[in-house]
Amino acid sequence: MLYSAQEQFELSINDYEYAIKLSPQDAISYYNLGNTYSYIQQYQQAITAFTTAVEINPRYANAFHNRGVVYKSLKQYNQAIEDFNKTIALTLKMPLPILIEETRMLN
Repeated sequence: MLYSAQEQFELSINDYEYAIKLSPQDAISYYNLGNTYSYIQQYQQAITAFTTAVEINPRYANAFHNRGVVYKSLKQYNQAIEDFNKTIALTLKMPLPILIEETRMLN
């Protein structure tokens, strides 16, 4: 995370991949890896990472949202709409404190 803030993206990617190697079921590491790939416009890798995150945690609204943003960037609008609709459906079911925390993570 620190490397991303300092725009040292290769180091950030290496760290997330190492974290995934240590804990392959950690959806948050895949989510963060997807965010890093998205930021450097490696969109297919971002989609792969976000997809793995939602396969591990099918209720991970932020991962669906960010994957939708990537699909939108690629002009794959049907997939983007599908992910945005899934994000809405998931967030409508969240208790308010969790929804607030999830929203903070988007910023």
